[in-house]
Amino acid sequence: MSIFAKFGFSLAIIVMNLAPGFTVPLNAAANPNSPVIVDSVASDASRTARSQLNSHAAQWGIDPGQFEFVRSVSGLGGMTTDRFVQKISGLEVVGSFAALNISAAGNLLSYNVATSTYSGPTSSVVTQAQAEIKLKRALALAAGVDTSQVTIEKIELVIADSALTPIITSSQKLVWRSTTSISGNLGSMSTTYMDDSSGAIISSLPLVRGITAAPNVCEMQVAPGSAPVPGVVALSNGKFGVNLGSGGASLPLCGINTPGLNAPESQIGITNITRSWDYYQAYLGLDLNDEKFLGNISPSINGDAIPRISAFVDVCATGAIQGEQCPYINAFWVPWASSDCNSKVCNGIFLGATFDHADDVIAHELSHGVTFALAFNAGLANTSETAALSEAISDIIGEAVDQINVDPGEAADPSWMMGENIQAGGFRNMQTPHVLKIDKNWKPADSHENSGPINRLAWLLANGGKVGNLQINAIGTTAATPGLCITASECTGITAVSALTLSTVSRIGPTASFFDFGRAMIQTCQDFVKNGTTGFSLATCKNVATALQAQGITSLVITNMTKLKTIKHGKSVTVTAYLKSLTGSAVANQTVYLQQAKKGKWVTIKTGKSVNSNSSGKVIFKVAWNTRNKALNYRIISNSDSGLITGISKTESVRIN
Repeated sequence: MSIFAKFGFSLAIIVMNLAPGFTVPLNAAANPNSPVIVDSVASDASRTARSQLNSHAAQWGIDPGQFEFVRSVSGLGGMTTDRFVQKISGLEVVGSFAALNISAAGNLLSYNVATSTYSGPTSSVVTQAQAEIKLKRALALAAGVDTSQVTIEKIELVIADSALTPIITSSQKLVWRSTTSISGNLGSMSTTYMDDSSGAIISSLPLVRGITAAPNVCEMQVAPGSAPVPGVVALSNGKFGVNLGSGGASLPLCGINTPGLNAPESQIGITNITRSWDYYQAYLGLDLNDEKFLGNISPSINGDAIPRISAFVDVCATGAIQGEQCPYINAFWVPWASSDCNSKVCNGIFLGATFDHADDVIAHELSHGVTFALAFNAGLANTSETAALSEAISDIIGEAVDQINVDPGEAADPSWMMGENIQAGGFRNMQTPHVLKIDKNWKPADSHENSGPINRLAWLLANGGKVGNLQINAIGTTAATPGLCITASECTGITAVSALTLSTVSRIGPTASFFDFGRAMIQTCQDFVKNGTTGFSLATCKNVATALQAQGITSLVITNMTKLKTIKHGKSVTVTAYLKSLTGSAVANQTVYLQQAKKGKWVTIKTGKSVNSNSSGKVIFKVAWNTRNKALNYRIISNSDSGLITGISKTESVRIN
């Protein structure tokens, strides 16, 4: 098993490509006569965001009546990011969102919107019960098991649009979405989509990654006694394990009624979870123990009605994939739908032997729970860019927690090694990762390997460095002993990077590419400046953009531009091209201009205006030249945010008769 498969959970994510600053949404059907919407959620932040959404809806081309408030996410300096989801006739649009970034003074700093133009049917051809039967049969057939071994949680009809999510290769349609699992299969907990019309499974993508053949922390090997803990199973070797494929209701939560709670073996885990909890509150402005993140409320299992982070240590595992593995050589976080939890979503972290000794590993796993709640809440292939983003973000926050909390005699960590307290040399080197940057050699691969470009980005921003001819300056202070912050003032670089990174997640959707993330990070930095957030200036944001460029994250290529050759004067012609990132993913919602050479300079063709690329990265210009008997050169250029993101097509020539 690859060492990069450790730190188990890598949520797949789906993100719309969104331009920085005031972005232009996809062409959603706007209704200027829509009533003003007031959300039932009563917080001041949600009311401010709803007011901004209502007042700008016509400008953004959206119907405010289709957007339902989801949550408000606190940030640095009193900022908030308030997220909405699009619903059409009460059906959620998969991958849709509106994220409004509000200053401490209540002003709109920027926004990100991804919407669907769906206008098809909103009633299913089958009942929910019939859909569940179809789905069970299809999954059972695919897995070679009986339908009784298939568990389906929270099945619901939703709208899927190929412009918003890659699970649909073309068009828009109704699909059934659910959380599914197969008994005895540790890695089977998945987000599954089934076509409403045909009953065919579109995708079934696992939520648990990296699994091969005062919080609540429980020692797994304390005997459950006469009343076994739900989800804890006896193994043949006398140990106790966990089987995550046996259905939502039977998955274990650690609570005051659970044997093994806060056993002596659990104390290290408690200490390291508390470190993460404290770091999030002190440096990121979030409460990990909030129910919307990691705080399970389950009176029947937790034994009380207050939020609890749930964790098991010294974990063994059982399941069809790996048989009985004890101790389990991994760590992971996993969510599951269940009526056991007040929020209907339970979650917990599971740590194999000695994995609780590494505060960076624990912070990594807990961070998956946060980013899942913020954006990465859909199952995607482990080789996707979004899955790699999820892993990198968890690594960055894990390393920050590790550096801020220095143990007596702890060795310097100049390379930012992940998991060095578990094995010598750790599992991942963030300074020189396996995949260093995005370039022409990029290819889809395991998310733990492809997280490298973002990990390296964080290292560069916190420490400074040179990539080719590009100089990146540290955006804060660095420790005298690398990787060890004896005082917090020594390490404002890593804390600033972690805050910038997490705030960026609040602005992207569940299918984000590396390019989307980079563009949103520039936007986030600029909003920090507008908000007056300590430690961020325009110079900081230019430095962030330079680092993103050095890593190939915000580099785009304009290809396949129309070759006009000879045209008639005064006749309108079409010029098209495609925008792609260096990973090959489409760059959507990016503003570009059509230019022509005039007197030795490139000038924007006024009649062409600017256009935005669509979800396929395509741009379309309509232009007419009135001059006769003349040859000229033309090109397409992207130049946004004062040149922070640029791209230029090849130059083509046209003869005008």
